[in-house]
Amino acid sequence: MNARPFRSMPLLLLILLLSLAVLAQRPLAAAAPATPVALTRAMDPVILPGDRLPVWTGVALDQLFLYAYRHAGWEQIPWQFDEKQDGLYVANEDGRLDADDELVFMARDCGDRATASQWIAHADARTHRRYEITVTDPLHAGERCWVYLYRSTTLSRAETTDYVDYSDYTAASESYRLTLQRANLIAEDLQLFGSETDILDRTKVRIQSGGSLINEEQLSPADPRSDWYGIRDGHVRTITYFVAYDPDSSQSSILLTLINYRDMFKERVTFDLSSLTSTLDAFRYSADLTPAMAGGTYYDANTPAGVPVDGSPDTVATTPFSPWNQVTHPTRGSIVQVIDPTPLGGTPSTYYKDDSRYDGTDTGDRRSYADPGVLVTSSNANLVFDVWYSVLPAGQPNVGATYADAARHPLQAQAVAQRWEEAPTMLFFPIIHH
Repeated sequence: MNARPFRSMPLLLLILLLSLAVLAQRPLAAAAPATPVALTRAMDPVILPGDRLPVWTGVALDQLFLYAYRHAGWEQIPWQFDEKQDGLYVANEDGRLDADDELVFMARDCGDRATASQWIAHADARTHRRYEITVTDPLHAGERCWVYLYRSTTLSRAETTDYVDYSDYTAASESYRLTLQRANLIAEDLQLFGSETDILDRTKVRIQSGGSLINEEQLSPADPRSDWYGIRDGHVRTITYFVAYDPDSSQSSILLTLINYRDMFKERVTFDLSSLTSTLDAFRYSADLTPAMAGGTYYDANTPAGVPVDGSPDTVATTPFSPWNQVTHPTRGSIVQVIDPTPLGGTPSTYYKDDSRYDGTDTGDRRSYADPGVLVTSSNANLVFDVWYSVLPAGQPNVGATYADAARHPLQAQAVAQRWEEAPTMLFFPIIHH
């Protein structure tokens, strides 16, 4: 038997120990990247406040760039920083990262996890720390993905994707076109997936107090400066305010904030009537659709089997309040509305009306087709609440509860600062046979 391989074993062990010694000097961060896990909610936005990025407080925003690591390569992805001042979004503040600013990107653009030695091939970026941002879903344990925020004075923005635009009272994406009414705090036109068919008559408001009934047309101040103002038109979202001006006090106030993404939009109502009364007898918010949605189906938490949208009154339970509703059409598209009336106090109930008969006391086209929303009795006069709308393809089954859960449990993001570390070097020695 040839015994030489056994006599060479001590040399092989020595080589192995030398290699391990070299690798042992490298930090654990250089381990193989974690296996990526795709997010179920890939179409949702991710929002990271500036206070989660303390290393870069005061850094110019145009020095920060967002990347995803995919298939062992780097890609710039769409992102934006929205500046805030005194809690409000502003078109321009100081152009530097502050604690209340927000980094926004879409979960769909996340990638794999990179090691501390896997950086973009850019010398200046490697002289600064980067932030590894881990995105997780509180509704789906174990799902996660990553993006990386780099700093450089010599990088430039190469990513040109623009998910949504705002101009001339209209927010538009691949999924929808939403048009606002000039000088009035309502939306009056909604088109889905490239269609030119308007499915929205208008959003409606009814306020009853002391025998008086006020509708959305009577709420907007008469001052000509009261109107919609575009605050931000970024690559990921747009932000629009309806600002009311009071000529008597020379004061202005924001009555509604509209934030538009590629497949969803959110309204935050901040209409304070508490200077007039402490409690309203009743308050209603709803979104009346057009006859174009006839042939569709309405769902909510109390109506899981759905009822047809046909302009004929339906028996729909009003209590307990359903925090979501959904209207699905077989060809035009689907809309899920989620409402959180908690800050309004009082007693909320589900509002729904499907009645094509002409109503002279109504607004808009004075007819109702799948007009869903919320009705609150004895509500606070300080009207502060949120409404989410998700735009879905046509023919959706009953999925409203899923989107309601998503609205109440947004995606989470955690940021960890990292330094670049040169990749470990493996030493190789020739094997000598004796």
